[in-house]
Amino acid sequence: LRPSAILINSYALQMAMYVNSAPIVRMSTGSEGMPVGPVDLGRLSHLAARISNLLRESTGPSREYQALITEIDCISTTFYTLDLVVQEHPEPVFHRLQETLINTLSTSQPLLEAFMACIMGYQDALMRNSPGERWRDSWRKMGWAVFKPDDLVALAEKLKAQTMTLERIAGDWSR
Repeated sequence: LRPSAILINSYALQMAMYVNSAPIVRMSTGSEGMPVGPVDLGRLSHLAARISNLLRESTGPSREYQALITEIDCISTTFYTLDLVVQEHPEPVFHRLQETLINTLSTSQPLLEAFMACIMGYQDALMRNSPGERWRDSWRKMGWAVFKPDDLVALAEKLKAQTMTLERIAGDWSR
């Protein structure tokens, strides 16, 4: 049984997959109006790693679920690597890279946050309906079944595309 909160969160995930929200990058602007300063990629890396760890707690997940975990791990590592590159070289060689970075992150953050909201919503429902720590057993046994395979594939594809863009940005940032 899927609690109604999960259905609402699943809808939020679908909407986040298709709609860009406001950029999450908190950058100050320089004298020419160009963004300057560090990008908070560390927080996104941590969020992705946390999602991956929560998903790994479930046993017996589908092939689509395993592929999604792989993509989440890749984007988490890419966020971390890009964070190191940006810290070492605060100004990119090409200013258009900052705009590309901001656009990519403004898509990545809502996707990851909506997915985390789905996980947390399901876990909260399990906690409310299971005495003691039995909710953890339920999560381990069927947490992976919360998401439709098509949604998992779509999310994994979007994260893979974003990872490739971020990797190109990291490679071009300090040339």
